[in-house]
Amino acid sequence: MNKSKILSLVKNILRSLLLIGLTVAIFYTANYLFTYNLFEEQYFLPSIALIVPPIFILLIFNSLVLAIHSQDKEARKKYLESADDGKFATIAKFILISPEFYIEIALIVFLPIFNVLILPLMIALNFGARVIIFKTWYSERKKSEDTDKGKMPPAVKRVLFIALVYCAVSMVAAWFMPLLATLMNIAGGIGILKIFLYIVAVILAVFAFVYIRAFSKRRSFISKLQKYCKTNQVNISEIKKPYLSVFFWHPGSDFSVEKDGNKFECKLIAGVFPGAQTVFSDKGKGHHRHIIQLLRFKIFEFRTDFDFSFESDAKKILILSPTPKKIYVSIQGSPVRPADTGEKVGEYTVYNTTGFLGALDRNCL
Repeated sequence: MNKSKILSLVKNILRSLLLIGLTVAIFYTANYLFTYNLFEEQYFLPSIALIVPPIFILLIFNSLVLAIHSQDKEARKKYLESADDGKFATIAKFILISPEFYIEIALIVFLPIFNVLILPLMIALNFGARVIIFKTWYSERKKSEDTDKGKMPPAVKRVLFIALVYCAVSMVAAWFMPLLATLMNIAGGIGILKIFLYIVAVILAVFAFVYIRAFSKRRSFISKLQKYCKTNQVNISEIKKPYLSVFFWHPGSDFSVEKDGNKFECKLIAGVFPGAQTVFSDKGKGHHRHIIQLLRFKIFEFRTDFDFSFESDAKKILILSPTPKKIYVSIQGSPVRPADTGEKVGEYTVYNTTGFLGALDRNCL
């Protein structure tokens, strides 16, 4: 083993020990602040004491993995040099052949620190966080790694913020324990199963509201489009399964319009969750990026990929209906940037519903 490999091995071990050490330090600090600020010991519920600490450790661990490993320039360079695409299979293969991943897992498993019951979840979170980081690296692969001199490194700022947030949450949680104890007593009278069913019902209601909203906005756009075409004698084809893409992705274009001898082939794309970011690349690929964050710091992220490419000799139009609040484009592998309605993305032009109807009326699609 040459000197560079030994140094890399030592660096990975130290980074993993730092990650584990910070997880433990932040957890015990937060736990101390919680017990110190608890008004009465009678409010320290056994059920809470059993469930909350493992969840808290997992949340802290996941936040730190994202904060620390996202700043690993050596891993970033190695991945981008070997990656042909940002697909999950490519990323998973890279992670599973990386020694640093197994070093970290070995330390987590063999150091007698964590409860054996949460070890599988910690391993899964470690893997999932790395997938998120590598996907971000690939989407921002042409972005400069340089940081301004004299400023605190991003990883240090994120770790300090994570420590501050979890300690503050612990203190606030202690202040609300009397209220929680009261609610738990009420729940005991109602029944745990009923409480669980109520929670499931609320979650389903939220999802139902989101999809009903999306369906309603899609219906409103189609109604306006058909009315405009009928009033202005614009030829429009049959719209294929107009509401299907609100719920399920399907390939190909959805309809075409023809005005003044110009034909436009259109595809409807649903931004169902308004807070999610929708990103288009000039390679015919896109994704919805869902981020849970506190202030400017990511806590958790996941994305759903889609392929919007289709074949046509006419001008290709992408219409976001419903339209998410944030739309981005990536051209020729460049970092993502905000997009305006009418933005060109390779062979396609992206519009929101208002922009499309306006451009069609002005004959400038």
